[in-house]
Amino acid sequence: MVLCGLHDSNAALFALRGYAEVGDRDFTILSTGTWFVAMRSISAGTMVNPALLPESRDCLVNVDVAGLPVPSARFMGGREAELIEQAVSSPADVKSQANLLVRTAEAMVREGAFVLPTFQKGVGPFPQNVGYWVQQPKDQLSRRALAGLYLALVANVSLELIGSRGPVVIEGRFADDPVFTGALAALQKQPVFLSNAQDGIAYGALRLIDPELPGQATLVRVEPMACDVARYAAQWNTMTQTVEAA
Repeated sequence: MVLCGLHDSNAALFALRGYAEVGDRDFTILSTGTWFVAMRSISAGTMVNPALLPESRDCLVNVDVAGLPVPSARFMGGREAELIEQAVSSPADVKSQANLLVRTAEAMVREGAFVLPTFQKGVGPFPQNVGYWVQQPKDQLSRRALAGLYLALVANVSLELIGSRGPVVIEGRFADDPVFTGALAALQKQPVFLSNAQDGIAYGALRLIDPELPGQATLVRVEPMACDVARYAAQWNTMTQTVEAA
């Protein structure tokens, strides 16, 4: 048997359709790394108007393995996180310092410290904005915590731009960031999951042969951060719109 291959992003998207938590419903996969790419898998019968996806804000329409449109958005989150953290020697270890990072992020929310877009100009939902700080902390850990909040805020905007309405599944390097994932879960009305699959792309390709092949990994639901992230996001949006219009 000879089958046509598929791109890795499409393979990851097709792989998730094999999980009961998302299946054939409307859901979005958020792939994270140097680039953050959100791809919305639309449910059967859903219409997509490409004109509503602003190309100037890094949105586009991809096509899945069945030839269906996939509203997509991207920004250079991994690169921006590096620029925001300003690591002195090595980046913060988000796994071993998870609890401390979350507590630090909650303090940043209470104190009203912000990172405004965009530090990698020319890409993402605010390509013409120039990134700047409100109450920039001096220590690296606080800057890394703020980077996690920033990534969640920009990702949330990207999800809104593509009309994301179902579960969100985060995969990739930043799925280990408790601030980013917890803040995004607090901003989303739908559940947010983490994918721990190490072979998601291979599994997606195998589903071309056997669509009923069950997934070997599990999707873990993210607990939202306990602080008032929604109010924090509203303040950030107001400041971001002001910068964008300036």
